[in-house]
Amino acid sequence: MTLRLLEAASGKEVYKVTATSRDRDADTDHPIPWLVKSALAQFPFAEYGAWRVKLRRDAAADKQVPRVVTVKRVDQ
Repeated sequence: MTLRLLEAASGKEVYKVTATSRDRDADTDHPIPWLVKSALAQFPFAEYGAWRVKLRRDAAADKQVPRVVTVKRVDQ
């Protein structure tokens, strides 16, 4: 999933993130909350770069609700 936010007045891109997910569930609706949560984990970005976001199911909530466990910068 790629998320792009543009400034309304100028059309300038102010935020862009790509999130990917790997799992064995064939249901296409399943990864959506996970992708959105990981895409917005560093919002608003202080610096551009690559980040690895680790998510887990929140035991206190619905099993499909993800929570952010760690966010680490990835050197490219």
